[in-house]
Amino acid sequence: FLKLGVIDEQDGRFRLIEKTLDESYFNSPDSIFISARPLKIMDITGDGVPEILIFANKGRYGANLHVLRYLNTEIKEISVIDNFIYPTYTFFDQNKDGVLEIKVVGEKPCAYSALLPECQNMPTEGIFKYDVKDDVFNPI
Repeated sequence: FLKLGVIDEQDGRFRLIEKTLDESYFNSPDSIFISARPLKIMDITGDGVPEILIFANKGRYGANLHVLRYLNTEIKEISVIDNFIYPTYTFFDQNKDGVLEIKVVGEKPCAYSALLPECQNMPTEGIFKYDVKDDVFNPI
Protein backbone atom coordinates (compact mmCIF):
# COMPACT_ATOMS: atom_id res chain seq x y z
CA PHE A 1 0.00 0.00 0.00
CA LEU A 2 0.92 3.66 -0.31
CA LYS A 3 0.23 6.12 2.46
CA LEU A 4 -0.09 9.80 1.63
CA GLY A 5 0.46 12.22 4.49
CA VAL A 6 -0.31 15.93 4.52
CA ILE A 7 0.98 18.08 7.38
CA ASP A 8 -1.18 21.14 7.92
CA GLU A 9 -1.04 23.95 10.46
CA GLN A 10 -4.31 24.61 12.23
CA ASP A 11 -4.67 27.02 15.13
CA GLY A 12 -0.90 27.17 15.62
CA ARG A 13 -0.54 23.38 15.79
CA PHE A 14 0.62 20.95 13.14
CA ARG A 15 -1.63 18.06 12.24
CA LEU A 16 -0.98 14.96 10.11
CA ILE A 17 -3.80 13.89 7.77
CA GLU A 18 -3.32 10.51 6.04
CA LYS A 19 -4.88 8.59 3.16
CA THR A 20 -4.02 5.00 2.24
CA LEU A 21 -4.07 3.65 -1.31
CA ASP A 22 -4.45 -0.10 -0.97
CA GLU A 23 -2.53 -2.59 -3.12
CA SER A 24 -0.32 0.08 -4.67
CA TYR A 25 3.28 1.11 -5.05
CA PHE A 26 4.89 4.06 -6.84
CA ASN A 27 5.24 4.05 -10.61
CA SER A 28 5.68 6.94 -13.07
CA PRO A 29 3.68 9.00 -15.60
CA ASP A 30 5.11 6.96 -18.48
CA SER A 31 4.77 3.50 -16.81
CA ILE A 32 8.49 2.78 -16.81
CA PHE A 33 9.66 0.06 -14.44
CA ILE A 34 11.78 2.35 -12.24
CA SER A 35 9.56 4.91 -10.57
CA ALA A 36 10.34 8.46 -11.63
CA ARG A 37 8.16 11.42 -10.72
CA PRO A 38 5.53 9.22 -9.00
CA LEU A 39 3.98 12.23 -7.28
CA LYS A 40 2.99 15.57 -8.80
CA ILE A 41 1.27 18.52 -7.19
CA MET A 42 -0.44 20.76 -9.72
CA ASP A 43 -3.77 22.45 -10.36
CA ILE A 44 -5.49 20.45 -13.08
CA THR A 45 -9.10 21.43 -12.24
CA GLY A 46 -8.60 25.17 -12.77
CA ASP A 47 -9.79 26.20 -9.30
CA GLY A 48 -6.44 27.54 -8.12
CA VAL A 49 -5.97 24.75 -5.57
CA PRO A 50 -3.40 22.14 -6.62
CA GLU A 51 -4.41 18.51 -6.80
CA ILE A 52 -2.19 15.64 -5.70
CA LEU A 53 -1.43 13.25 -8.56
CA ILE A 54 -0.07 9.83 -7.66
CA PHE A 55 1.13 7.42 -10.32
CA ALA A 56 0.75 4.02 -8.68
CA ASN A 57 0.84 0.41 -9.72
CA LYS A 58 -0.92 -2.70 -8.42
CA GLY A 59 1.74 -5.04 -9.74
CA ARG A 60 0.95 -5.35 -13.43
CA TYR A 61 0.40 -3.40 -16.62
CA GLY A 62 1.84 0.00 -15.73
CA ALA A 63 0.73 3.07 -13.81
CA ASN A 64 -2.72 4.04 -12.63
CA LEU A 65 -3.40 7.72 -12.02
CA HIS A 66 -4.97 8.71 -8.69
CA VAL A 67 -6.16 12.34 -8.52
CA LEU A 68 -6.61 13.54 -4.94
CA ARG A 69 -7.50 16.85 -3.35
CA TYR A 70 -6.60 18.17 0.08
CA LEU A 71 -9.15 20.68 1.30
CA ASN A 72 -10.51 21.54 4.76
CA THR A 73 -8.49 18.85 6.58
CA GLU A 74 -9.67 16.08 4.24
CA ILE A 75 -7.87 14.11 1.52
CA LYS A 76 -10.44 13.12 -1.09
CA GLU A 77 -9.78 10.88 -4.09
CA ILE A 78 -11.68 12.49 -6.97
CA SER A 79 -10.64 10.18 -9.82
CA VAL A 80 -8.73 7.02 -10.64
CA ILE A 81 -7.74 6.24 -14.22
CA ASP A 82 -6.81 2.57 -14.27
CA ASN A 83 -8.12 0.84 -17.37
CA PHE A 84 -5.10 1.20 -19.69
CA ILE A 85 -2.12 -1.10 -20.27
CA TYR A 86 1.31 0.55 -19.71
CA PRO A 87 -0.11 4.06 -20.19
CA THR A 88 1.61 7.37 -20.70
CA TYR A 89 -0.14 10.42 -19.23
CA THR A 90 -0.02 13.91 -20.78
CA PHE A 91 -1.67 17.01 -19.30
CA PHE A 92 -2.77 19.87 -21.58
CA ASP A 93 -5.42 22.57 -21.87
CA GLN A 94 -7.00 21.66 -25.18
CA ASN A 95 -9.72 24.33 -25.22
CA LYS A 96 -7.85 27.05 -23.25
CA ASP A 97 -10.42 27.16 -20.43
CA GLY A 98 -7.86 26.84 -17.62
CA VAL A 99 -8.81 23.21 -16.86
CA LEU A 100 -6.28 20.59 -17.92
CA GLU A 101 -7.37 17.56 -19.88
CA ILE A 102 -5.61 14.25 -19.26
CA LYS A 103 -4.55 12.33 -22.36
CA VAL A 104 -3.80 8.66 -21.80
CA VAL A 105 -2.11 6.46 -24.41
CA GLY A 106 -1.64 2.79 -23.62
CA GLU A 107 -0.36 -0.33 -25.27
CA LYS A 108 -2.55 -2.75 -27.25
CA PRO A 109 -4.12 -4.87 -24.50
CA CYS A 110 -4.57 -8.04 -26.58
CA ALA A 111 -0.79 -8.25 -26.98
CA TYR A 112 -0.77 -9.56 -23.39
CA SER A 113 -2.39 -12.99 -23.48
CA ALA A 114 -3.13 -12.92 -19.74
CA LEU A 115 -5.92 -10.42 -20.48
CA LEU A 116 -7.92 -12.58 -22.88
CA PRO A 117 -10.90 -12.39 -23.49
CA GLU A 118 -11.61 -9.05 -21.75
CA CYS A 119 -8.82 -7.32 -23.73
CA GLN A 120 -11.20 -6.79 -26.67
CA ASN A 121 -13.06 -4.11 -24.70
CA MET A 122 -10.05 -2.30 -23.21
CA PRO A 123 -9.13 1.14 -24.62
CA THR A 124 -5.73 2.07 -26.01
CA GLU A 125 -6.17 5.82 -25.60
CA GLY A 126 -8.52 8.40 -24.18
CA ILE A 127 -8.91 11.98 -23.04
CA PHE A 128 -10.41 12.84 -19.66
CA LYS A 129 -11.98 16.20 -18.75
CA TYR A 130 -12.86 17.51 -15.30
CA ASP A 131 -16.59 17.84 -14.59
CA VAL A 132 -17.04 20.59 -11.99
CA LYS A 133 -20.58 19.54 -11.10
CA ASP A 134 -19.72 15.87 -10.41
CA ASP A 135 -16.17 16.62 -9.17
CA VAL A 136 -14.63 13.86 -11.29
CA PHE A 137 -12.61 13.38 -14.50
CA ASN A 138 -14.78 11.79 -17.21
CA PRO A 139 -13.79 10.46 -20.63
CA ILE A 140 -14.66 12.74 -23.55
